[in-house]
Amino acid sequence: MKRRELKKLVFISPFQFRLHRGIERFTYSLANALAQKGFSITVYTWTGNNKKVDWGKWHPAIKIRKVPYLKYFEALTASYFYRIWLKFDNPAYIFLNFLYQGEHRLSANEKYIYILHSPANQIGNRYVYIKGLLKRFPNLEFVAVSQRVKKEAIPYIDGRKITVIHNGVDTDLFKPAVKFVAKQRETIHIISAAALEESKGVQHLIRAINNMNENLREKVRYDVFGDGPYKNELQNLINSYNLEKIVSLKPAVNNLYEILPDYDLFCLLSKGEAFGIAVLEAMACGIPILTSNSEPFNEFVDEKFGACIDPDDTDAIIKFIENCKIQNDKNNWSDASRKKSMLFNWEKVADNYQNLLSHT
Repeated sequence: MKRRELKKLVFISPFQFRLHRGIERFTYSLANALAQKGFSITVYTWTGNNKKVDWGKWHPAIKIRKVPYLKYFEALTASYFYRIWLKFDNPAYIFLNFLYQGEHRLSANEKYIYILHSPANQIGNRYVYIKGLLKRFPNLEFVAVSQRVKKEAIPYIDGRKITVIHNGVDTDLFKPAVKFVAKQRETIHIISAAALEESKGVQHLIRAINNMNENLREKVRYDVFGDGPYKNELQNLINSYNLEKIVSLKPAVNNLYEILPDYDLFCLLSKGEAFGIAVLEAMACGIPILTSNSEPFNEFVDEKFGACIDPDDTDAIIKFIENCKIQNDKNNWSDASRKKSMLFNWEKVADNYQNLLSHT
């Protein structure tokens, strides 16, 4: 076998051109950031379907290899293509987002880095499946996107190495519209961007708005961007409180970077997040943050620009919003929020991966 070059990497991302999810966005962003640092990247993926996703500009050092489309047996077909391609590409490391889309048939002799994007309590069966494959892959190690994900993964990985490397944010794309200039308006505009599921906690802020005194409630506007199975329940809650002029449910969007800078507060009172990319994106836009006190928000949200609050503590939510209006007028929190987000830009995330690869 020819000598492997440390800076030759392969990313296996089956749905890269089919789905616009956090996993695929992670692959696109990290691959570009590592290519910018001189790595030669090849992405193995499946041919797109009718809903082909356009990710924009890939770095010139990135090659895309696509498995031909087969309506059935795609994972099986992909595994054969992966094995053939790897003989030609001969990468130093292979990045995996899954182990059950044909990856489980890969050679045991390669070096693999499996990215754990979700906590075990959300996808327990998949962690059990991974555990069953550990003996087959002696050179498999893990990266967790938060301490919370690592903690929940430990029982399944039988002592294998898990490195925590937080997810990143594009701080060139997500940024304040005008650098830290206070928005001169009487109302405070709040935004949430999340799947409309009960666990995301949108209902807690709606109830808090209903319990505000009339003077404060008249100064609040709350927009929720997203879709999901809990949408009807949320709309019914809004209607029951007669908050239709204050709270609006809006469709999910792909241009959140254009929308976020016009808001004064980002809220995500959810439980069970792996990391919370949308929170980082809001921080990069210089927006104060209100999250639940569930992990992993305590890993990157602090009192300089936000708070982690018990979602059931309505009084604490109301008090924070009152204080946020004062702080926004003074611009005290916007600068701190943006500054903290810079610790998670993709260049720094790529530095962390480069360090991991050089010491593995």
